[in-house]
Amino acid sequence: MDLPKSLRDARKAKKLTQDKVATQLGVSRPAVGQWESGETTPEPKNLLGLARLYGLDVEALADLLPGGAAAVFRAYSARNHAMSAAAHDLTDEEWGLVLIYRQLPDEDKAWLWEQIHREARRAGISLDDAGQQPE
Repeated sequence: MDLPKSLRDARKAKKLTQDKVATQLGVSRPAVGQWESGETTPEPKNLLGLARLYGLDVEALADLLPGGAAAVFRAYSARNHAMSAAAHDLTDEEWGLVLIYRQLPDEDKAWLWEQIHREARRAGISLDDAGQQPE
């Protein structure tokens, strides 16, 4: 089976629309359609998101990619798996917030960082292990 057909079949099996998938991944609806038609191939982060959303085996998806893309995807997947293992207690909601944060422009990240820290201080939460504000 090829990647576009696998993605289309998996989406339909989950009874999801392209619009819903696009919203979940933070991409446009046409992007999802292009992946399913084979016009474009999802970036590794989106392919990993699709695997999670559809409950697909990451290795099986990698096997459907051309050689170089498969290697990039496997490396990306391994990195994310390691990060996920390090933060295994993150809920799906928390992980979703991380994915949204990564897509924000730098000035919005800085603003959000300040808001979170302000609220944490107000709630008496220690900020010692919270990391540094993005530059």
